[in-house]
Amino acid sequence: MYVTYQPEGKKIKEINPIEGAMKTLKAIKDTALYGKRERGKVFKTKENGWIVDTCIAFDTKTWETGIFPPPKETSKCVIVEQYHNEEEAEKGHERWVNFMRENPHRELKDINVWDFKSLFLDWV
Repeated sequence: MYVTYQPEGKKIKEINPIEGAMKTLKAIKDTALYGKRERGKVFKTKENGWIVDTCIAFDTKTWETGIFPPPKETSKCVIVEQYHNEEEAEKGHERWVNFMRENPHRELKDINVWDFKSLFLDWV
Protein backbone atom coordinates (compact mmCIF):
# COMPACT_ATOMS: atom_id res chain seq x y z
CA MET A 1 0.00 0.00 0.00
CA TYR A 2 1.41 3.39 -0.99
CA VAL A 3 0.44 6.58 0.78
CA THR A 4 0.07 9.49 -1.65
CA TYR A 5 1.50 12.05 0.75
CA GLN A 6 4.47 12.45 3.04
CA PRO A 7 3.82 13.47 6.65
CA GLU A 8 4.71 17.12 7.13
CA GLY A 9 8.02 17.21 8.98
CA LYS A 10 8.53 20.15 11.30
CA LYS A 11 11.67 22.28 11.33
CA ILE A 12 12.85 23.55 14.72
CA LYS A 13 16.07 25.26 13.68
CA GLU A 14 17.75 26.20 10.44
CA ILE A 15 21.26 27.45 9.91
CA ASN A 16 23.09 29.41 7.28
CA PRO A 17 24.65 27.00 4.74
CA ILE A 18 28.13 28.45 5.25
CA GLU A 19 27.85 27.81 9.00
CA GLY A 20 26.57 24.29 8.24
CA ALA A 21 29.44 23.60 5.84
CA MET A 22 31.99 24.82 8.39
CA LYS A 23 30.51 22.59 11.12
CA THR A 24 30.48 19.65 8.70
CA LEU A 25 34.15 20.19 7.80
CA LYS A 26 35.03 20.45 11.51
CA ALA A 27 33.20 17.18 12.22
CA ILE A 28 35.09 15.48 9.37
CA LYS A 29 38.41 16.85 10.66
CA ASP A 30 37.65 15.81 14.24
CA THR A 31 36.65 12.33 13.10
CA ALA A 32 39.90 12.00 11.13
CA LEU A 33 41.94 13.17 14.15
CA TYR A 34 40.13 11.40 16.97
CA GLY A 35 38.37 8.44 15.40
CA LYS A 36 34.64 7.77 15.45
CA ARG A 37 32.56 10.85 16.15
CA GLU A 38 30.34 10.45 19.21
CA ARG A 39 26.70 11.17 18.31
CA GLY A 40 25.16 10.35 21.65
CA LYS A 41 22.01 8.27 21.65
CA VAL A 42 20.95 7.24 18.17
CA PHE A 43 17.78 5.58 16.89
CA LYS A 44 18.67 3.73 13.69
CA THR A 45 16.60 1.34 11.58
CA LYS A 46 17.86 -0.39 8.42
CA GLU A 47 15.47 -2.35 6.21
CA ASN A 48 15.28 -3.24 2.52
CA GLY A 49 18.08 -0.85 1.51
CA TRP A 50 16.82 2.27 3.31
CA ILE A 51 17.97 3.70 6.64
CA VAL A 52 16.06 5.90 9.10
CA ASP A 53 18.54 7.60 11.43
CA THR A 54 17.54 9.89 14.32
CA CYS A 55 20.11 11.65 16.49
CA ILE A 56 21.30 15.06 17.68
CA ALA A 57 22.83 16.59 14.55
CA PHE A 58 26.35 18.00 14.86
CA ASP A 59 25.48 21.08 12.77
CA THR A 60 22.20 22.25 14.36
CA LYS A 61 22.57 20.55 17.78
CA THR A 62 18.91 19.55 17.37
CA TRP A 63 17.30 16.09 17.34
CA GLU A 64 16.49 15.23 13.73
CA THR A 65 15.52 12.31 11.52
CA GLY A 66 17.36 11.72 8.29
CA ILE A 67 16.41 9.05 5.77
CA PHE A 68 18.78 7.41 3.33
CA PRO A 69 16.61 6.00 0.52
CA PRO A 70 17.72 2.77 -1.21
CA PRO A 71 21.17 3.35 -2.80
CA LYS A 72 19.97 2.81 -6.37
CA GLU A 73 17.61 5.77 -5.94
CA THR A 74 20.03 8.26 -4.35
CA SER A 75 22.88 8.39 -1.86
CA LYS A 76 21.66 11.68 -0.36
CA CYS A 77 20.35 11.77 3.19
CA VAL A 78 17.05 13.63 3.38
CA ILE A 79 16.34 15.45 6.66
CA VAL A 80 12.61 15.00 7.18
CA GLU A 81 11.92 16.29 10.69
CA GLN A 82 13.41 17.90 13.82
CA TYR A 83 12.34 17.55 17.46
CA HIS A 84 12.58 19.44 20.74
CA ASN A 85 13.68 16.45 22.84
CA GLU A 86 14.57 12.75 22.89
CA GLU A 87 11.01 11.59 23.62
CA GLU A 88 9.64 13.41 20.54
CA ALA A 89 12.58 12.11 18.52
CA GLU A 90 11.91 8.48 19.44
CA LYS A 91 8.22 8.79 18.52
CA GLY A 92 9.09 10.62 15.30
CA HIS A 93 11.65 7.96 14.41
CA GLU A 94 9.05 5.21 14.72
CA ARG A 95 6.57 7.23 12.64
CA TRP A 96 9.15 7.59 9.82
CA VAL A 97 10.11 3.90 10.01
CA ASN A 98 6.43 2.98 9.56
CA PHE A 99 6.15 5.48 6.69
CA MET A 100 9.15 3.93 4.92
CA ARG A 101 7.84 0.40 5.44
CA GLU A 102 4.64 1.39 3.65
CA ASN A 103 6.34 3.67 1.07
CA PRO A 104 9.90 2.42 0.50
CA HIS A 105 10.30 4.12 -2.88
CA ARG A 106 8.48 7.37 -2.14
CA GLU A 107 10.33 10.56 -2.99
CA LEU A 108 11.05 12.39 0.25
CA LYS A 109 10.82 16.13 0.93
CA ASP A 110 13.78 17.72 2.75
CA ILE A 111 12.85 20.30 5.43
CA ASN A 112 15.75 22.53 4.27
CA VAL A 113 17.71 22.85 7.51
CA TRP A 114 20.50 24.65 5.67
CA ASP A 115 18.66 27.76 4.53
CA PHE A 116 20.27 28.37 1.11
CA LYS A 117 17.92 31.28 0.44
CA SER A 118 19.62 33.20 3.24
CA LEU A 119 22.70 33.46 1.04
CA PHE A 120 20.78 35.30 -1.65
CA LEU A 121 18.62 37.52 0.56
CA ASP A 122 15.28 38.62 -0.86
CA TRP A 123 15.91 38.15 -4.59
CA VAL A 124 15.64 34.36 -4.61
